[in-house]
Amino acid sequence: MNRLLAIVAGAGVLCLALWWQAETIKDLRGDLETERRSVATLEEARQANVQTIELLRGDIKVRDDAIIRRDRKVEALEREQATALRAYKEEVQNDEATRAWDAVPVPAAVHRLFGKGGTGARTGNGTGAAPGLADAGDVGTGVERRDQR
Repeated sequence: MNRLLAIVAGAGVLCLALWWQAETIKDLRGDLETERRSVATLEEARQANVQTIELLRGDIKVRDDAIIRRDRKVEALEREQATALRAYKEEVQNDEATRAWDAVPVPAAVHRLFGKGGTGARTGNGTGAAPGLADAGDVGTGVERRDQR
């Protein structure tokens, strides 16, 4: 009888273990399906990110090309400006008529017209004057010589 009781108890424990194992497998399969959906969602997000990165790379290339064109234009303008300034200074230095024209002061009203300030009411330290207009040789006149620019 003990033997039969041991067999029945062993069979019960075995059935309980099989049931527990089946439930665990069922739960793990559910978790696996959830994770597969999560992986699919993450893969879609990754693909969207790859497309966004490619679009941004294209935008960066366009921007970089525009910056290069702008820098080249700025360099050309700076060269032109330097050439024009050099020619101007040479002309002032070498031509009497140009030197006389250059000595005529530029009125403060002209500076205001072009948005450079120039109130005409300056003190000896340049307060109230347009930027770059104050110098000891031009105190209180509200004007600037062309070679002082």
